[in-house]
Parts: sequence; C-alpha cells; structure tokens
Amino acid sequence: MNLRDRMIIEDYRKNKNSFVRLGELVHSILKDITKDAGITPMEIQHRVKAEQSLIGKLYRSDGWYKSFDDLMDILGARVILYFADEVEIIGKKVEEAFQIDYDYSSNKGDLLSPDAFGYLSLHYICTLREDMGYPQDLLGRKFEIQIRTCLQHVWSDIDHDIAYKSQFGVPREIKRGFSRLAGLLELADSEFVRLR
Repeated sequence: MNLRDRMIIEDYRKNKNSFVRLGELVHSILKDITKDAGITPMEIQHRVKAEQSLIGKLYRSDGWYKSFDDLMDILGARVILYFADEVEIIGKKVEEAFQIDYDYSSNKGDLLSPDAFGYLSLHYICTLREDMGYPQDLLGRKFEIQIRTCLQHVWSDIDHDIAYKSQFGVPREIKRGFSRLAGLLELADSEFVRLR
C-alpha cells in the first residue's frame, strides 16, 4: 500500500464515527421521506464502508483517489421499493431533502442503450442541507443514496458478487445471462405496476 492510500485509511479511521452518526441521521430522514410520500418501502438500509472494503476499493482504483475527500461512498444508504413507479417519486423527495451533487449522481437506466438490459437504480451523491439545523460536524460530508425496486436489488446484489467483485474476467455467456435476467426483471417490475 502506498503512502497516499495509507493516509486515506488513517483519515477514514479518524472520521468513521461521524459517518456512523451521519448514517443514523440519513436513515431517519429516508424513513420520514417514504412515510410522508405514503409509500411503504420493502427496506431502508445504510452502512458505513468497512475498512477492508475500503482497502480493496483503493487497491482496485489504481491511484484514482487522491485523498479521503474524493471518496463519496464511505456512507451508503439504499431505499428498496416494491413498485418501479415509486422510485422516481422517492427520487424527487431525496432531491428536495438533501443537497445533490448532480455531476456525480445518475439514473443508471439512462446510461444503457435502448437495446441493452442491465443495472437500473437511481444513485445520488448527497450532503446534508445546511439550512436544516443539522450538527455542524456532519455538514459537507458526502454520501451515496441508491433507490431501486426489490427486483432490481436482487439482480444487483447477485451481479455485484459474481461479476463486479470477481478477480477473473467474466465470460461472455455469463454476462449475456445477466443481461437476459435483467430484461426479465424489468418486465416483471412493469407488470407489478400494471397489475396494482
């Protein structure tokens, strides 16, 4: 591990407790958002990245991160919903509740070509709004919020464990299989909305 990565790990250790507190606050805000929207989520999750996971990320990034502040997912939160049309509703509420860094936020579905199937989810890079009276030491800390359906969540978790974190190249037929499954799940999400 090089000196820069060691410094990032040291900053992580110094700041971890504040990210734990931030995670509890963000989780509470997300619960309020879904309740106010009249939407019952399947689950709201949050986690502070484990040190070993951060070390792996730094190793895989090959020097991309220059400082601790370049990391935007030390805290990650996720809202998992039952219906696809609820994703956009909660997305708009997240945009109102937090300060969004649109340069690093994305709708992953918009990144796919029209004839492709794959990862679908809203990803926001956020900070707390400064006008809401939150604790001063939590302001300015970036975190990620993902919003997706339960079917998108299942597909993403399996794909992430098998393909993304694989140390080996994933064969074309496996990639194609994941793409076919993503298409089926996208159809299922649409059908659930229609049937409701």
